[in-house]
Amino acid sequence: MDKFNVIIIGAGPAGLKTAMRLRRLDFKQKILVIDKSSYPSFAACGMPFYLEGLVKDFDDLRKTSFESLRNENYFKNYGNIDLLLNYLVTEINPDSKTISTLNMLDNKETRFQYDKLVIATGSKAIIPPIEGLSIEDENVFTLKDPTDSIKVKSYLDKNEVNKVCILGAGLIGCEIASSLFNLNIDVSIFEIFDWPLAALIDKEIGLYLKKQMFNNGMEVYTSEKIIKFISENNKTIKAVSNKREVEADMFLICSGVKPNTEIAKRAGLKLSPRGSIITNEFLQTSNPDIYAVGDCIEIKNLITNKTFYSPMATYANRLGRLVANNIMQNNSQAFEGAIGTAIVKILEINVARTGLSEREAKESGIDFETIYYSGFDKPHYMPGSNKMNIKLIFDKKTDNLIGAQCIGNKASVDKTIDVAATIIQNKIPYYKALTLDLSYSPPFSNSVDILVQGFQIYENKKNKMYKAISFEEVKEILERNKESEDIVLLDVRSKDEFKRVPSPFKNAINIPIDFLYSSDLEYIKNKKIIIFCGTGSRSYQASIMLKSKGFEEVYNLEAGLSGFY
Repeated sequence: MDKFNVIIIGAGPAGLKTAMRLRRLDFKQKILVIDKSSYPSFAACGMPFYLEGLVKDFDDLRKTSFESLRNENYFKNYGNIDLLLNYLVTEINPDSKTISTLNMLDNKETRFQYDKLVIATGSKAIIPPIEGLSIEDENVFTLKDPTDSIKVKSYLDKNEVNKVCILGAGLIGCEIASSLFNLNIDVSIFEIFDWPLAALIDKEIGLYLKKQMFNNGMEVYTSEKIIKFISENNKTIKAVSNKREVEADMFLICSGVKPNTEIAKRAGLKLSPRGSIITNEFLQTSNPDIYAVGDCIEIKNLITNKTFYSPMATYANRLGRLVANNIMQNNSQAFEGAIGTAIVKILEINVARTGLSEREAKESGIDFETIYYSGFDKPHYMPGSNKMNIKLIFDKKTDNLIGAQCIGNKASVDKTIDVAATIIQNKIPYYKALTLDLSYSPPFSNSVDILVQGFQIYENKKNKMYKAISFEEVKEILERNKESEDIVLLDVRSKDEFKRVPSPFKNAINIPIDFLYSSDLEYIKNKKIIIFCGTGSRSYQASIMLKSKGFEEVYNLEAGLSGFY
């Protein structure tokens, strides 16, 4: 029986990052990596772009930046790492420190011994228990593993696919929908929650995203549950929801993933209620000689100190390095936690988030304040300037930023969310964020960065310089007061803007802000006045004007018409 210093189960990003880091720390270590797949170190996040044709060749997702194919020979020659593919680990015996494997090509069984073991078995697609759903049907697919993308691409190339039905509007579902839509394929997406990416973003951003997807021609059916699939001759032809029936040529099941931890469970390792492997701050499992990393574990949230499940390539790669350091350096590096930063492109709509959502803040019992606003990622006069809607969440007790979400068509949300993530992770107080020394030049950014503008808005709100109101609150008020006699909807945009983009509210009056201060408004002084404009900046100024004239019930519509969903 061969013995290795370290055996790693799983040749995905987490497993192979661990292996390569181990090798660089000590070139004499005997390292074995085992995986049941044929494709090690595969860039799974690139699958939607391969299907779309932006990535021309499947092997491009397996190559290094210097064009080397990451296969068995590469890892042996480049890192002296033994890599066994198409091998299934059938048993872990912690007492004897051995593993049993099955060669899936010839059914030969082999045992290996280890000093340290790393479990990086990743995750697997969730197949919901829906009547008639059969992933054996020739046109029904998941999109989790390399073989999935090969099958989907092959089906698209060999068949006339005019319409695709997607179950699930999470990250994968939305990215795939975008890629197929860009191939001029009609797409219908079903989601049981009220908006896309519901696990990541709040209502304002989510409903705005849904509206943009719909306006681009995509069918997005939220708050709908598929209850049945109908097949004929081993081919699914129709999805039936609680509201409609949709026929399609292809069906993709994108209902999320769950930890792949059966082998750990059989080995007696402790699992969480979610089925993830429980690890300590050094990523050791309940057995000190066995570590775990990647999609098979949960990680600590830096804000709440609770664990959460976030199967992201960023954590797999970063924590793979940390596991190797701890194996070689006697647990010298603790993992403090993460904040769930994510970004996605859907059609031309860029969406990003970090920290806690409003829902997560509520569930954690945090007393928080939110602001929602709209602005430009660079000066409005510059070519390529794009509007962005941003939601920020602050802890009222500490005034620290604890969550951020942003969305915009072609907008530079990446910079904004990365700066927000840095502020949150390092607990930078809001008053210091106000003076962050960020770069400025018109081709790149504003003189006051759009994120810093949000901190200014929070300071104004905190100091009660204005009263904010959301679209949701306005809708509720108008529904309760059908006649709206005690409510004034005041549009302070210019006359041209008012004609070009009509108000979404009935009976709104238009008084451009240039004429507001000099106007006689005594007839509405005792009413509740809701002021709005294009982005929320002029309406904020208008609320200050009216406040100076003794008006009390004055509210500024957050994000203006730009945030309307």
